[in-house]
Amino acid sequence: MKPFRLLSVVVALSVAGGLAAWYVWRPIPVSVVVPSRGSAAEIVYASGVVEPVTWAKVTPLVRERIVEQCNCEGAAVKKEDILARLDDSEARAALAELEARLALAEQEFRRYNLMLEKNTAAQQSVDRASSEVEQLKALAAGQRARLDSYIIRAPIDGVVLRQDGEVGEVADLGTALFWVGEQKPLLVVADVNEEDIPLGLDQMRQAMAAYDAVLPTVSDKLPSSIFEGDTRAKILGNFGVGYNHIDIAAAKAKGVLVTNTPGVLTDCTADIAMLLLLAVARRGGEGERQLRSGAGQGWGPAPLIGTKVAGKTVGIIGFGRIGRAFAQRCHFGFGMDVVFFNRSTIDAAEAARYGARQLATMEEVLGASDFVSLHCPGGAQNRHLMNAPRFAAMKKGAFLINTARGDVVDEAALISALQGGSIRGAGLDVYEAEPQVPEELKSMENVVLLPHLGSATEETRTAMGMKVVENITAFFDGREPPDRVV
Repeated sequence: MKPFRLLSVVVALSVAGGLAAWYVWRPIPVSVVVPSRGSAAEIVYASGVVEPVTWAKVTPLVRERIVEQCNCEGAAVKKEDILARLDDSEARAALAELEARLALAEQEFRRYNLMLEKNTAAQQSVDRASSEVEQLKALAAGQRARLDSYIIRAPIDGVVLRQDGEVGEVADLGTALFWVGEQKPLLVVADVNEEDIPLGLDQMRQAMAAYDAVLPTVSDKLPSSIFEGDTRAKILGNFGVGYNHIDIAAAKAKGVLVTNTPGVLTDCTADIAMLLLLAVARRGGEGERQLRSGAGQGWGPAPLIGTKVAGKTVGIIGFGRIGRAFAQRCHFGFGMDVVFFNRSTIDAAEAARYGARQLATMEEVLGASDFVSLHCPGGAQNRHLMNAPRFAAMKKGAFLINTARGDVVDEAALISALQGGSIRGAGLDVYEAEPQVPEELKSMENVVLLPHLGSATEETRTAMGMKVVENITAFFDGREPPDRVV
């Protein structure tokens, strides 16, 4: 069997220091695969392995005492089989408390409804009781979901190659309890861009001509010219959910399949958007810089007066997975009013689950919002979606948050709006000419800048890497990749 050949920037991730990790092992003639050094990650070349083996190192997501563990080293397991249980008594007690509070809140809500019918209560009291019920429902649902993290399950069908830990011991975060191996018939020769820098256009053309698959990231540019001439590559396994760095139409015309990694970075990106909103509203970046420079004077009645978040209106542009997760945080976590614009209509009941309501136009959202957060795709259809007229349409003194894609914002128009004072500040994780950031933005105290950290957690980058592996494996096995774009 002739092995397939891949150029890999990142195939799967492990994290230095023993944190949560996945490794992909391949037999001779498989090459060493070392993903980008910037991710502190590696895949080890198992030169002594006779059979192709993929194996997963299973680590707990919480630090708790082991109360139950199978004695299953050498045994066959199925994906989702329970391998161990951690002590979840405190988590269950917290859930019971939330459910008790919810029962009382629902009782209170029903009481206010009856009083409203008799004109002995105001609608405001009913709305307040309803909001408390919805908030407690969301908290209880989150706590129920967290209970599953106390159960250690097999991540794949396979054999338990090794297990550690004993009942009664505390399982630390990132400490492996099990290694589960799976037989794989696929032979892959994988090379890596060890310099951990984006490939130039000539290098990318050479890669497309030399490899069966290329695994790019957002920093690798694949314009239409990349797909001209002879192309050996039949699949681009993109490491990331966004793909505006790839000319999708040109790839499709050339017969090159493109996949991405959706659904695994929703929470982390929403968290970064929330971080930026809070940092720019409360002037956290300025305060941190003052302390580091020695200029901080401690508490005072006037310095670094920021903007209160609770009770303010946040406008969301794009109500997909990340937009919804961000809305949920804003409304239920910080008491904000949430409005949004989405090109397609979202069912009102579905929007209400996230504490949000849809407005008819983007301009309506801009004019109503104290904070505007972008959660729409990049690419040609949304290039400079936020332009000078739309900055002018924003409420005076509002803030812009962008964790979407840099090309969604006309940076020159943003700088002009900031310098002119029509908007009060901005929190940015992405940029038009990334990684370059305009000096004007760097010099502004009312701008919080992050180096594209939206998905930068061990858990998320690991999950992204495994999605790339799943897509590539499916393609070369003759199956439909689960995350196909075109």
